[in-house]
Amino acid sequence: MIYRSLLSALIALIGIGCAKQSAMRLTNDMVRVNVSTAPIYGALEPERRAMVLAAKETMENGYDKFLIVDGASDYKPNVLGHTPGQAHGYINDQGGRIYATGPSTIAMPRFETAITVKMFKSGDPNGHNAIDAAEILKSS
Repeated sequence: MIYRSLLSALIALIGIGCAKQSAMRLTNDMVRVNVSTAPIYGALEPERRAMVLAAKETMENGYDKFLIVDGASDYKPNVLGHTPGQAHGYINDQGGRIYATGPSTIAMPRFETAITVKMFKSGDPNGHNAIDAAEILKSS
């Protein structure tokens, strides 16, 4: 019974915290993209999702290409709290026994990627090295 409850709680936590992403417009032609995923997806998944979101933002804002001008990826432990230690025991005619569990950490680790992109229209000479947003969306 306890194991079923713990398994249900674990599945609920995994489902809640799988992936989060956001995009914030910085200027008319610049966007900052933030993606955070659970470790089950691996370290490269937030980077892949960031590229796709940057491509979507580029197209939705009327541009065709984008260039990553700043970016960072990191692993965050994100400690949510700690459970206290516990001890209990008994003594009877045959002796006694003590059970103890130490404190434990409750964590929801995340892989995070943040990139800032500058967007360009096709034909803009400043964007000759920029990534084609439509190609990224096609391959995702």
